[in-house]
Formats: sequence, C-alpha cells, structure tokens
Amino acid sequence: MRTVIKNATLIDCVQPAPVEHASVVIEDGRIAEILTGGREAGKGDSTIVDIAGAYLLPGLWDVHGDIDDGTWVSDRSRDIAR
Repeated sequence: MRTVIKNATLIDCVQPAPVEHASVVIEDGRIAEILTGGREAGKGDSTIVDIAGAYLLPGLWDVHGDIDDGTWVSDRSRDIAR
C-alpha cells in the first residue's frame, strides 16, 4: 500500500525554513520518500491525500512522556524511547 500526502508545507528540523508544496510518500506504514520542488509522487495505485494549506512534520509522534518519581509511567513509553 502506498499513500502520497501532497501539497504540504513541510517542517523539517534540518532545513532553515518550511518547505512549501512538498510530498511525503508512505509505503507499508513508513516514510519512504520526501519529495520537494514540485516533483510528482503519485503513480499507479497510490492513494493521494492533498493537504494544501496544512503543515506536516514527518516522523513526529507523541514524544512526550509523563515522569513519576523519575521513572517512565508505562513500560510501553520506556520501550518506545529506546
């Protein structure tokens, strides 16, 4: 399964400024490619999601963790943080 999120304003922590009109290609639930500069990403049986006007932070997930007495609250959070 391939999904293409297109026309995003991409926030890339490595770049000095947001990148407009970017596309993120997701294959099998993982980011496979990030395209910029108007490169076409949709092909074949791709599911296309146009998010024009929205911002996208690829790879961002819930990275906060609640701490109780200096330890992770849940084992799942601790496993994810490794």
